[in-house]
Amino acid sequence: MPRGMADVTPEWLSSVLRASGDLGAAGRVVSVEHEVIGEDAGLTAALARLRPVYDGAAGPQSLILKMGSRNRATRELVSRRGMYEREVAFYSQMARYSPIRVPRCCYSAYDRDSRDFVLLLEELCGRQIDGEGGLSHEETMLALRELAKHHAAGGIARASIRYRPCPGSATVPRYKSPGRGRSYLAGGSAWDSGYRPEPKHMCHV
Repeated sequence: MPRGMADVTPEWLSSVLRASGDLGAAGRVVSVEHEVIGEDAGLTAALARLRPVYDGAAGPQSLILKMGSRNRATRELVSRRGMYEREVAFYSQMARYSPIRVPRCCYSAYDRDSRDFVLLLEELCGRQIDGEGGLSHEETMLALRELAKHHAAGGIARASIRYRPCPGSATVPRYKSPGRGRSYLAGGSAWDSGYRPEPKHMCHV
């Protein structure tokens, strides 16, 4: 599991993409360009766009890498609330049940001791939303409609969600919701335990 951007080497990326099925066995990453995204935008995690160069087989032209924030205060706050762990759990277990377009997860890992996490996701559009300018009215309405579909699908997935790690991922530990004492991933899911989380945010980055 990479602990920093410098650990995301061509060798590591080759192994991960082969394991996820995004790169053929004969292919390999010979080099990778890292482009930091939104470093000063107040994000809760460190983001980078990866542009791999391949030999032997084609693979994704660009990927999004997400890791723990390099800002200590932000990292402590987010980790204390279990946000990194829950995000890994979403992409490795629940994303497949969403009716909306969710980025494909190539790799996910979470370390309970250090609270480090890694998500390697497909890049959907290559556009970064301007934090100051925001979305247009049409884009906002589209986002709200899609979020409504996503949240409404929770009841449909109630009986079918089971823990299966994302391809190439490390084991995701069970998550206990603070103050509730119910296992979020204990042999099934939040739905199986009877826990119904109340939404506190429309979305977060």
